[in-house]
Amino acid sequence: LVMQALSVLNQRDREIIAAVTAMAHALGMTVTAEGVETIAQRDELTEIGCDAAQGYLFARPLTPNELAAMWGPQTIPTGTQQRTHVRPGT
Repeated sequence: LVMQALSVLNQRDREIIAAVTAMAHALGMTVTAEGVETIAQRDELTEIGCDAAQGYLFARPLTPNELAAMWGPQTIPTGTQQRTHVRPGT
């Protein structure tokens, strides 16, 4: 799901997100909300049942190397391929 930059969800947005989330869960899918920028959005999406969220609230966009430096050696998906990024010096 993609969030607009709203401080809180209006009722129509909430109903649409709840319906899409319920449909995805009924199909055995996991729901990730994108573009989450505020704690209020995160809280409402959690209440609705979104499984995960990403957006500026959690972190600004990072390059694969910046991500590897932050989290250590990881296999980071890039497009359809995967590359293993390792911290310099490890």
